[in-house]
This record gives sequence, structure tokens and C-alpha cells, in this order.
Amino acid sequence: MRGLANAQASWVHSLLIVFLINVVSLTPAMGQTAINDEERQPDFPGLDIQAVVGWDGRVEVDAPVPVSFLISNQSNEVLEGQLILSEPETEREINLGDVFVGPGSVRRFSSVLSLSDWNDCVATYTDGSRDFWTRRLPLMTGKDFSEDVNYLLFVDDGGRALQLPMAETSAAPGSQQSATSAPEPAGAVQDRFVPRFGFGRSVQPVSVKSWQVPQHPGPLTVSQAMLFSETAKVDMLNDSQWDAVGRWVCLGGTVFVHDSSKEVLERLKESAPLRSLPAILQDEHQVCRCGVGAIREYSGGLFSKDASQAIQKLLDASSQLSRYSVLSIPDQLPEAYVGTSNANFTRMMVLAVFSIYLLFSGVVALLMFRSNRRRVMTYTVSVVTIACLAAALLGSYLRNSRGDLHWQSVIVGSPGGAVQVAQIQVQSAGGRNTQVAVRGKNTDLQLLRKKSTDRSDYYSRFAVYNPGQAEGAAGYAPFSVQPNLLKDELDAFRIGVPITPWGVRQSIATAYDPELRGVQVELRFRPEGPLTFDANLRGGESWTYVIPGQWTVSVTNQLPFDLTECHLLVTTSVAHVPSGGMTVSGLEFSPGRGEIMLGEVAATATASSASSNLTVGVTTNRLWYNYQKKIEPEPSFPGASDVWFVARLNQSPLLKIDDEYSDFEQFDGVHYYMQKLTPDEIPQEWRDTWQQCFKQQMSVAQELLKIQETQQPKIPQF
Repeated sequence: MRGLANAQASWVHSLLIVFLINVVSLTPAMGQTAINDEERQPDFPGLDIQAVVGWDGRVEVDAPVPVSFLISNQSNEVLEGQLILSEPETEREINLGDVFVGPGSVRRFSSVLSLSDWNDCVATYTDGSRDFWTRRLPLMTGKDFSEDVNYLLFVDDGGRALQLPMAETSAAPGSQQSATSAPEPAGAVQDRFVPRFGFGRSVQPVSVKSWQVPQHPGPLTVSQAMLFSETAKVDMLNDSQWDAVGRWVCLGGTVFVHDSSKEVLERLKESAPLRSLPAILQDEHQVCRCGVGAIREYSGGLFSKDASQAIQKLLDASSQLSRYSVLSIPDQLPEAYVGTSNANFTRMMVLAVFSIYLLFSGVVALLMFRSNRRRVMTYTVSVVTIACLAAALLGSYLRNSRGDLHWQSVIVGSPGGAVQVAQIQVQSAGGRNTQVAVRGKNTDLQLLRKKSTDRSDYYSRFAVYNPGQAEGAAGYAPFSVQPNLLKDELDAFRIGVPITPWGVRQSIATAYDPELRGVQVELRFRPEGPLTFDANLRGGESWTYVIPGQWTVSVTNQLPFDLTECHLLVTTSVAHVPSGGMTVSGLEFSPGRGEIMLGEVAATATASSASSNLTVGVTTNRLWYNYQKKIEPEPSFPGASDVWFVARLNQSPLLKIDDEYSDFEQFDGVHYYMQKLTPDEIPQEWRDTWQQCFKQQMSVAQELLKIQETQQPKIPQF
């Protein structure tokens, strides 16, 4: 019997071992078969789809991501289906909509999505019963957008790349030689233009075809410039794409157009919601300012034999463009802590109902232990019935309760009009599916996806509005474009806001008004005496230095509303050497700021002021100014100095919250007015003084860097 039992156990063990061997050996084959089946799955005959996520292999998931399709149907059948994006790992799906493609036709299809929490993406064109086409679209490509690089979108349907000119000579960092670019370190990107150190950012050209240009300006914020080749035609883009490019220019983008493409130039001006100013000559380009951005005309072919000179001028101009569009300015506004009145009230109501129920169902019930059963049963039924009715009434009240809406905005003015950008933060008072609506000229409203605000705050007494985090710093915070629920009404926009009870969401709204002429600033500067400069460029997190001189400012308010707390803000980028410790850390640039107070300027009035000896405060802590509750627009590029006019407004003149179509009660917002002075509005005396100051900074920093290198202890080699 014992031998028989041992034989049976051995037989069972043998079968188990054989089964495990087969599973292990078949698993790779099964996986390979599945992959091969997916790869061998044929597309619909005659159907060709080109799909691109992001820009030329670069995907910035922390910004709005453009997803573009070029669908070509060369068959004799009519194809009608849906484009669906899915993530296999989480089984999430996004239905992009119905796509109808006739025989022998080509169609463009694009969308703007928030993919910040996606790791993989599969696109499928299907009619529900059959998949016409399936592809995996990579999101993690290894080509990320950098905050220290300016990106130039090169729009050309010929598939050609922009050829960068070769550097003529080398220039050491910080030198003032006339080299076209500094030598690249080992491992540097070879297709990237590197200007002289301290005279601009590196420029990365990105090749884009016309069908990849999005229909909303949000995804374009990852780039600073767009270049159309000399072969560009108006019909390259449809009306929605031209509108998106025009709005992006007003928000701070720059478009380069060949001087022979007059139709493209006029189409751009028509697409912009603000007026384009007459062209002026700047950096050997004819520049038409439009809002915060500009349209520049260049000459010379990009693919001719002598194209290097024209490309060099384009890259030099692109390297000195600001990375911060109007959409990013609200993130740099001072912190504001706002109460949540309605949300707190409904929380207290829920707490009160449950407390009363616990009191009568628990404490009072325990005190009735001497009562008879009938009395206890009657009391229990009554309490439960009343509690159910109270819960039903409370749920109905919470579902229909209005939440809290707090917002702050900034109006950025220019001679061609003004654009207002508002961040609108809402907090639910118990409801879930809510809506927000705004009104304004050429308005747009989109729901952001931010980890800092998309939360369920059940216990906090205060909701932190705009915590100053640098989310979406390469572009702007991600969002998925929503359709306008009030498209039949003029200058109105309404979107849905899915939200958890007492949760917090944030949206962004824009409006454009070409009639607001802005503020006219006449600025004069007279230098006096030598520069008083702090040579200790490596001590502490902050320091100050003084630029002596006499300032005279005259401000003419052409706006129909009063401006308070007016001041001129001079921003600089200071070169210094941080305290290195055991290693040489090299040169760094930190923002500096100086203020000239102007007081109040009434509507359509003129005010003058005088000041002397501008004190510039420098900090290596980027969040320091937010703690000081001051606006901090950064300089256009390391080594630059900009001048801004900044003021406060008592109310929002362009954007209005539509209370009738919003499920939230709005509270008083905080509104600012800002206007960046153009180069021709800044006195030449100040520009010369700043260049002298910058050279002195670079010289002192270089000396400190040499001292740091000589004093650095040698690390033993093992």
C-alpha cells in the first residue's frame, strides 16, 4: 500500500512538472503570436492613415497634447467609423468622434487632449464591427521639451528639415566675441542652434506638416516661434487652424513668413483677433506687432545655396524670444487665499444632520432601555423614517446647491488691443456634474487638469488658489478641448465641469478686444555716476545692487477704466556664481527686479513721476516673490532686461462670469493690468547702461569662477 501511494504521488508530481514546463515554454510563444497577429492584422484595403501625437516625436504630456490624423481613402467604398484612443493598461478610452471618408478623398482630423496620466496610447479607426486601422502611438519618446530651449516649429509639407548653419568660430561662455554660436559640450544635441552665452536661449527646430497644426492655441504654447517656408500657401491650413495660429500670436507667439508670401501674411492678420500694427524694421526683419506677439517677414530662400545667412537671422531672432506667453502669466500672480462659503455651509449641514441622527439613534435609544418593546419600536421607526426623509431632502439640496467660484485675471495690453486671461477656480458644494459659463469678445473657456487643484478637499477651511507651482512650465497646464455649449449665443462660452462633492477644479478663460488701446508710456533715463555693483555674486539667496540715474515717466491712460497701484517693473537676468561647495557649479542666471512707483492713473488721463537710483533686488529662490505677493514676469532670455507697466483693476472689463448659466456663486476677483514696453519705447541710454552692467556682471562672475576652479580640491581617483 505504501509503494502504491508513493507511485501515485510520483505520478502526480511528474504531471505537475510537465505542465509547468509547457506553460513556461509556451508563454513567450503565445505572447509573440499575439504580437505578430496584431502586427499582421491588415488595414482596410486602400486606407492609409498617418497619425502623430505631439510634435515630430516630442510629446509634452504636462501640456495640451495635439493628436493629428491624415486619412486617405483610395478605395471605392465609403468608410464611416469612429477614431478611438485607448490605454491598454487601464482600459481607458477616449472617443474622438465620427469620421466619414468618401472614396478617393483625403481628410484631416485633429484633437487636443490631456494625456498627463497616460503611459501608452493605441489609436483605432473602427465602425464597431470591424477595425479598419490600428496603431500604437508612442508617448514616451525620450524627446522632452526643455524650459531652457526655445522651440521653432518649421511648417513645410515637403518633408524637409531646417538646416542649421555651422559655427564660424568658437566662443567661450561669457565672452563677447562675434561667433555665431558657442562650442557644444560633449553629448550636446547636434540639430540645435546654440547662441553666444548670455545672448539668448538655444533654439530647437521642429519639423511640422500643415495637417499637424492644431485647431486650438493651447498646444502651441510649448513653442515660441513658427516658421513658414517660402513655398507656403493659404490653403495649407483650414480656417480653424489659421484662427488658432492667430490667437497664439496675440498670446505671445511669433510667426516668420517669407516676404513674397503676401497672401499668407494677410491671412494671418485676418485670423488674429487683435489689430496688427504697421510694420517696422527690427533685426533686419519687417515686424508687425499683433497683441503680445508679432508677425515677422524674412527674405532669402531657406533651401537655396546662400540660405545660411537667412537661417542665421531667423535663429538669432528666435533665441531672444520670451518663453512665457500670456497663458502662463496668471500662474505667476501672487497667492490669494479665498474662503469657501457655500462649500463650508453644506459641509456643516451634512455634519449637523448626521450628528442629530447619531444623537437620537444612539444616545437617546440607550436611555430607553427601561421602556417596553412597542415604545422602542415606535421610536426607532420614527427616527429612521425622519432620517430617511432628511437624507433625501439633504441630497436634493446638495445636488442643486451652488458652489463657490473664485477667479483672478490679468489683462495684457498693447497698441493693437488687449487680451484678458483668467484662472477660474470652482469648488463644489456637494454637486457633481456642474457647468461654468463666461462672456466676452472672442472668448474661450477650457477645463484644466492640474494635480495641485484637482482634489477632493473635504476638511480644509480655505481653498488655496493658484499655489504658484510650475506645472506645465514647458507650455501650459494640460486640458482636453471641450465644445461650446452656448455656441448659438454671441461671445459666450459654457463648458461642463465634472467634479467630486466638495472637490476643486480650475479652468482658464480668454477674451480679446481690439478696441482697447492700452497705456502710452514715455520713459526717459539719464545715467548719473558710476555703477554701484555688489561684487559678492555668490553669497546667500538674495542681494541688491544700485544703478544710479534719473528716471522720468509719463503715463497716458487710454483705457476706459481707472488703474491703481501703478508702477514700472524693470526685470533683469543677473549672471552669478552660486556657492559651489566641492564642485564647480558654473555660471547661473537669476531674476532681478526694480520698481518705479507711479501711484494711480485715472481713466483717459495722464500722470507723471520722477525717480532716481534704481535698486535691483536679485534672488536665487524663484518662489520668493510669490511669498512677497508681487508679480514676477521673468526676462525674455538670460541676459535680457525688460520693462513692464503693472497696475491693479477694481473689476474685470472684458471677461464676465455668466451667473445664469453657471452652477457656482462668484466672489470678487483680483484683476491686474500689464503691458510690456516695446524696444523702441525703452530709452537707448538705459539699454546702454544695462549692457554695461551686464558685462560687469559677467566679468565679475568669470573671475569668481576662476577662483572657484583654482581652489577646488582634487578628488582622488580610485
